[in-house]
Amino acid sequence: MDLEALGVALAALGLKLGNVVAGAATSFAALRFSDDLRPLEKWITFFGGWAIAAFGAPPIREFFELSHKVEIGIALLAGLFGMTLAAAVMKLIKETDWVALVRSLIDAVIRRRPNGGS
Repeated sequence: MDLEALGVALAALGLKLGNVVAGAATSFAALRFSDDLRPLEKWITFFGGWAIAAFGAPPIREFFELSHKVEIGIALLAGLFGMTLAAAVMKLIKETDWVALVRSLIDAVIRRRPNGGS
């Protein structure tokens, strides 16, 4: 498969080859800063950062009405920080006491009702 065919296949998915490569490279480089993750978690955050970079660069560029020339830079930054964001979300999910959170939400809803929920 040549690069032109790869570019066409990626375009069918709404991706650009440059963004995919930039996102992969920076997500891989950002793995160095996530030493506290297990190998599976590192792979998940790598692919999360890669996806954020590959799919996120065009909408970010369009939202801020930036030139097409800066899209690869956005993909580079999104790959670096997107992977970090994915790692932070995984850490949040792992460390949250979900039972206590649901209980506190239920208590807050009950307290807001007139007559204490009765």
